[in-house]
This record gives sequence, C-alpha cells and structure tokens, in this order.
Amino acid sequence: MEPRRSQAEAKIHIDTPSDVVHIIISSLQPELESGISDRSKIVIEASETGITVDVVADDMVALRAAVNSYLYWIQGIMDIGSRVRG
Repeated sequence: MEPRRSQAEAKIHIDTPSDVVHIIISSLQPELESGISDRSKIVIEASETGITVDVVADDMVALRAAVNSYLYWIQGIMDIGSRVRG
C-alpha cells in the first residue's frame, strides 16, 4: 500500500493599485502557462483591491517554493513599476 500524499494550499491576497493588476498578471502569464513545477499549481486572479494568488501543492516544501517564487516575482514587478512611475 502506497502512503497517502498530503496536499498543501495557500490563498494570498495582495493589495495593489488597480493600474498594476493587469501588468502583474500579464507579466507572470508565461510562468503560469508553463508551471514552475509539476508539484504545484498556481492561479492568479484580479480582485476588487488587487490580486489573489491561489497555490495548491503536493506537500509543504513545494508550497513554500511556489509561494516564495511568485511573491518574489510580484514584488520585483511592483518595484520596477514604482521606479518607472517615479
């Protein structure tokens, strides 16, 4: 008998200016389409006040890796945007 695999999930809401939501989602689209791992699935959606990042992973290690990667990329996009706006 094979051991049961546990799943780990996270739902993160990030408040962002409305003009940045589309930029974040479109910038991350290639990563969302190809996936960074077979061990996690990520969905990013626009919400009324920003974006929502839903992550489902096979285990906590994969969850942490996916969350860290996407939060890092989102922060980078927001940093670049703030520098461009001045």
